[in-house]
Amino acid sequence: MKILSYIQQENGRFILDTPENHVHFIIWQILCLQAVFYAIPSTTTFFIFTIAGFFRNLIYIFNTESYFNGDIALFCIFFTNILNSVLISLFIKIVVKRSKKHLDYVTSYGIIHLCLSIVVSRFPVSYLWYLSFFLFVMITVLISECLCYKDNIERNLFEQHYIVRSNYNVYFYNTQKL
Repeated sequence: MKILSYIQQENGRFILDTPENHVHFIIWQILCLQAVFYAIPSTTTFFIFTIAGFFRNLIYIFNTESYFNGDIALFCIFFTNILNSVLISLFIKIVVKRSKKHLDYVTSYGIIHLCLSIVVSRFPVSYLWYLSFFLFVMITVLISECLCYKDNIERNLFEQHYIVRSNYNVYFYNTQKL
């Protein structure tokens, strides 16, 4: 794949070869996240609507009406979006792998989703839709940042333990030679 020529692997993490490839890599990351962002709610919507007996239609994903206007299908979509926020946090941690960058990616796929929702449905006029949208964004950012910080702390503790242990072994080895 051409995208793999843009990056090389070093210590289990992907880094960019040159600054020119940085833009291609970011676009690739955003497209991956957008694909995951639509795969998760479409799958969960299909299963939930099949179990509940609702009409299965992907137009609900791009719906710009309030989730709380009395339609039970839209209320189910609200909980599907919360589940989507939790699940996509895991994928953001895998794709982004850097702390303090998650808000950028969540905002970018949120803006793309808003634009597609305007094209497919209409401009959202309900303030409850915007509150729900920002709630989903905040859930995603907070969970993905927590996961990334947890991973960074574990990695730092492991590296510190490894350095202390390796220094101890070197010291022990040197004292035995004397």
